[in-house]
Amino acid sequence: MVFVHSSILHKVYAGVGALIFMVFLAFDTQLLMDGKRYSISPEEYVFATIQLYVDIVQIFMFLLSLIGER
Repeated sequence: MVFVHSSILHKVYAGVGALIFMVFLAFDTQLLMDGKRYSISPEEYVFATIQLYVDIVQIFMFLLSLIGER
């Protein structure tokens, strides 16, 4: 009975996941825009683009699971 299917628990998980990746998106954007302590150099533009892409896709997936019906 450890893995019980609960739609409320699934919605909470999706909401928390979306919030976490929104924080990641804000942090990665700050790194890209020359943050105070850490920053990404111009030579690492591919890495920065992949980071932003993954953050946005994960937010989208969590939001889809939050508003989707199963």
